[in-house]
Amino acid sequence: MQSVLIKANGDVQVIERDRSDYKIIGRLVANGEAFDVVSFEEFSIYVDDCGLLNGSATNNFSSYISNRIIAGDVLISGPCDEEGWDTGCDAMFTTEEFARHIKFVNGEADEELAAIRENMDLTPKFQPMTDEEFDKWLAGR
Repeated sequence: MQSVLIKANGDVQVIERDRSDYKIIGRLVANGEAFDVVSFEEFSIYVDDCGLLNGSATNNFSSYISNRIIAGDVLISGPCDEEGWDTGCDAMFTTEEFARHIKFVNGEADEELAAIRENMDLTPKFQPMTDEEFDKWLAGR
């Protein structure tokens, strides 16, 4: 199936992959580390779990379409099927016209996104808890 890798610098590459090979997603977007998925009805975006924390560049296109700050490279796939497996992305994502559009969007500095990101507190926070506090917190999720 086809997915599309959109680098933070705007480079676009069509990737042929097996839907069950999740390790390739980690290698492509997170240097082999943990990744997250932002799912929509029409497509899914795989992102580096620590992209904001490790200082990756903002991916303007992905931030725009997901309505949240996305940092680093992303992989676009189709929506999940009934069994929860990825599907190939829509053919419109694999066109040269789409790639030119991404290069244009990501090539422009987005001052609004930069200001939002600059004001985000990305400091990891740790809260020591007793077993009882943890159980209460877990039950409230």
